[in-house]
Amino acid sequence: MTASASHEQRSWELARYIARRAPILIVRKGLETALNLVTFAVLARTLTQEEFGVYTIVMVFIMVLQVTSLPGLGTAMAQGFARGHHGGFHRATALSASSSLLGTVIMSIAAWWYLSTGETETGH
Repeated sequence: MTASASHEQRSWELARYIARRAPILIVRKGLETALNLVTFAVLARTLTQEEFGVYTIVMVFIMVLQVTSLPGLGTAMAQGFARGHHGGFHRATALSASSSLLGTVIMSIAAWWYLSTGETETGH
């Protein structure tokens, strides 16, 4: 078998693998979105305006911190490992931790600023 035929065979195997797994991922993402929407609707109906404002502020902080933790880094590490690039775990962990720390510091500064300026309408 030539290198070209071997590469083509691997490409078809990958395509079949993805085709088998894609419906599962689509259903999982759909269920996740539906549950998030239901949770949001229930909280909007049951919490007071002030409580819901606090909830939304907390969720914004959590989402910002999730972005600063470099989502997708685990996938990139797995792909690198599969390609034979070993030793990136410690660097990736340090990068993720330092970016999360930076995000935490930035969010803490923003919270301090709102508290020091007397901003009380943020949650409404």
